[in-house]
Amino acid sequence: MRSLLKEADLNLVTAQESGILFRTIIEKNADGIVIIDEEGKIVFANPAAGELFGAPAQGLLGKPFGYPVCTHEAEEIDVHRAEGRNVTVELRAAEARLDGKNVCVASLRDITDRKLMEVRLLDTKKDLERTVQKLKKTHESLLEQQKIRLEDERLKVMLQMAGATAHELNQPLTVLLGNLEMIQLHCMPPKEISDYLSEVDFAAKRIAGIVSKVRSLPHYETKPYTDELTIINFDQDVHVLSIEDDDLDYEAISACFKGSDRIGLARAKTLAEGIAVVEQSAFDVILLDYMLPDGNGVDFIRLMKEREKEIPVIMITGQGSETLASSSILEGAFDYFPKNMINEKSLSRSIYNTLEKARLKRDIKLAQRKLAEMATQDALTGLYNRRYFMDILQKEIGRAERSNIELSLYIFDIDHFKLVNDAHGHPAGDAILAGIGRMLKENTRLIDTPCRYGGEEFAVILPNTQLREAQVACERFRQKVFQSPFDHNSHSIRVTMSAGLASYRPASGKTASELLEAADKALYLAKSEGRNRVKTELAEHRP
Repeated sequence: MRSLLKEADLNLVTAQESGILFRTIIEKNADGIVIIDEEGKIVFANPAAGELFGAPAQGLLGKPFGYPVCTHEAEEIDVHRAEGRNVTVELRAAEARLDGKNVCVASLRDITDRKLMEVRLLDTKKDLERTVQKLKKTHESLLEQQKIRLEDERLKVMLQMAGATAHELNQPLTVLLGNLEMIQLHCMPPKEISDYLSEVDFAAKRIAGIVSKVRSLPHYETKPYTDELTIINFDQDVHVLSIEDDDLDYEAISACFKGSDRIGLARAKTLAEGIAVVEQSAFDVILLDYMLPDGNGVDFIRLMKEREKEIPVIMITGQGSETLASSSILEGAFDYFPKNMINEKSLSRSIYNTLEKARLKRDIKLAQRKLAEMATQDALTGLYNRRYFMDILQKEIGRAERSNIELSLYIFDIDHFKLVNDAHGHPAGDAILAGIGRMLKENTRLIDTPCRYGGEEFAVILPNTQLREAQVACERFRQKVFQSPFDHNSHSIRVTMSAGLASYRPASGKTASELLEAADKALYLAKSEGRNRVKTELAEHRP
């Protein structure tokens, strides 16, 4: 009997120790733990749960939990804290028995940072996709331009390698075609001679077409020098890098620039040395030998692309292959010619032509970048424009539906804006609109999308935001506008704004147009009730 009593005491001590250990684990757990009774009230909460709800753990006891509890799968809930900062929580729950009663044990984990990161990653992905599409279109356009240019260069190289010029070919062709026309007009030749003449005529016209293409190549501004030589009249200093391993070939290139004090020439002998020099110094153009000890010219162009160095390249080779010319230009070279054609005139013209093409390419890229900005941004305020806003709204509605989260937006305009323009002039009105744009950028979250909706009207999309939260944000911004005067030409101008809010709830079936219409009606109500206030589709707030 005595041994049985000792064993019972030991079991009791073990149970007490296990209970203390279990409670210690729950108290120290980083996740919030709450126990909810059958009436939905909290009967236990650990300190981590108190931090999530922004209140002491003991202060939660006896209060309704307030959120639906599903025992089958995890779900996300928005916890509204007393200090106004809301957090997103992952809730997992299981049924249990406590003191003979059915209870629900819920684990709460703060995933606010993770959700924000998901939103940022999704936005980044969308930006990257748009950038890739723009780059793809730009690449296709440049490729098409290069194909046209390549054909012109191919014909020019062929004629240069043959030692002929368009002028030299054009004179005998004119005589040939004229004589053929005279024969056909004044003679009636036998059929056999007529067939020969037709072939000659076809060939002559084909050569004439080639000459016409060659003559359509760009002309270059020249200025006379002594000994009847001409070189390009550069208007600025030009820094040239020659990547050439052969000393004699480099001397020939260097000799072409002795008559000009505006061209500075540097040298590298290998691809690796050329890359190193380019990394350290700035150059306007590179004269690149195709065959080098550690690679070829195409390898160098690819290395330049990897390092994002946009220095125009002129390919120079002793092989004179049309295939090399084609591959070089397609890879990105701006010009190509064999070494036996190098002289002061040809090299100067090639450099000038290359600089002009490089400048044009930069201008095109700048224009494309500007067009892309104009397609999505409002020039005056720097905010997104209405077209981009509508596109993002459609996507945000789709994301809200998929993620089962709420989406809000508000529209506002400047009260009596016409009177401001009439009293102070349109420049003052523009200054106020630009100031509103800056304020919106400073007072919206990274995940929000502010835009200039039109005229003096603005709109803001607030993803993963309930109507009540959007109302607080909009009211805060309304007060900031009310309290912030705008300075223009020594005048301090105060304005107010009226705003209308609406929200999108998953499974509501509301479209983007219907959501905007609801916000617009709330805005109309705000203006009809006296302006300088915020109204919602379901609730209202007065200043």
